[in-house]
Amino acid sequence: MTEWIKYVLEWLKTSPHYFFPITVFCGFILFVPEFVLQPFGLNGPRVIGKSYFGAAFLFSAAVIICSGILCFFAWTREKYRQWIWQRNSIRYLHGLTEEEKIVLRLYLKGQTRSLRLDIHDGIIIGLAQALIISQVSKVGRIGEISEMLFAFNIHQWAWDYLNKHPELVGLSHDKVS
Repeated sequence: MTEWIKYVLEWLKTSPHYFFPITVFCGFILFVPEFVLQPFGLNGPRVIGKSYFGAAFLFSAAVIICSGILCFFAWTREKYRQWIWQRNSIRYLHGLTEEEKIVLRLYLKGQTRSLRLDIHDGIIIGLAQALIISQVSKVGRIGEISEMLFAFNIHQWAWDYLNKHPELVGLSHDKVS
């Protein structure tokens, strides 16, 4: 008996997509007129198993509806997290230190999305952890004064925002073009 319950619980963990055909089939059996079922020979099973078809229909429809609701809530939660992250990131850009402004100014003045920067510099690490820039290469080179230079790209959202608001890094709109 317990193995049967385990089997049912394991089956319930399957994807809700598998319940859709069950819902359609049971709904077909329950709700179409008898003359449609006659050629398929399903009038007898309909009469005998109406309660079973009804239970299967209700159960599978409930699973599909619950799955849809859960997907909607997961999507809403993800959109909310993205909104919070973007709001905090923009707040970070409005509170940049002078050293961070100098680094980001290099991107805007050169109109480049990639720079070779020292991986051991705390300013660079801070901007990378704030997801404003990111290291795009694991291969670097040694610079003039023995610093390790790696390629860092500015993220698209930060590039767009800073080009709209160059005053955040101490530039005017006419110096960014």
